Amino acid sequence: MHSDCQPLRLPGHRLHAQPAGKRADIGIAWRYLIPVGFIGAYSTFSTYEWETLSILRSGAFVLAALYAGGSLVLGLLAVWAGSMLGEAL
Repeated sequence: MHSDCQPLRLPGHRLHAQPAGKRADIGIAWRYLIPVGFIGAYSTFSTYEWETLSILRSGAFVLAALYAGGSLVLGLLAVWAGSMLGEAL
């Protein structure tokens, strides 16, 4: 991961720490929804998009396509494998 992704990750890190500092008076599932669900998705997807854009800007169009396509395919395979494992348990 390139250091130029840090501006995308820092807000996510900061927002992840906020719920830990102050305990919300809500259920445990809701307490994890914001930091893990929304903020985790924001920082992960933003970094993925930024990396793809950085590769495109460098002129490596084939590498950018392989990176974006490979990330999508491997991500879908991981989700599929996790769902199969979850259903088997």
